[in-house]
Amino acid sequence: MKTTISGSFRKYLDEIVKVIETFEGNSCKVLSPSHVAPKNPGEEFVLFHGEKTTDPKELETLHLEAIRKSDFLYVVDPEGYVGNSAVMEIGFALAIGKPVYVLYEPREFILKLFVKVANPLKAIELTKK
Repeated sequence: MKTTISGSFRKYLDEIVKVIETFEGNSCKVLSPSHVAPKNPGEEFVLFHGEKTTDPKELETLHLEAIRKSDFLYVVDPEGYVGNSAVMEIGFALAIGKPVYVLYEPREFILKLFVKVANPLKAIELTKK
């Protein structure tokens, strides 16, 4: 089982790291992000130590490719917050037929119609079915 994690790496990195640990502790490989130690804290687009490039467009393209290779997309959205990049990633995942799970119900009405609220373990279970 493979997943990609989306969410605000700038706002919610601690929560994202916990979710990554939960997936990896339950035999679900996280394809992206593959690094979580920020090298530019506070910047609009977070760059992580260990990444092959610092070009945001190239990094986003790699993230989208990880979504393509994943069994599902998982969005970490504390308080229902889903940023613009994550919205694009959700749309991409849906367009290529990947299920999308969120940690909390999104604030945005239309997103609620296309995603399922599930904790990481439930997302794995639902995807296996």
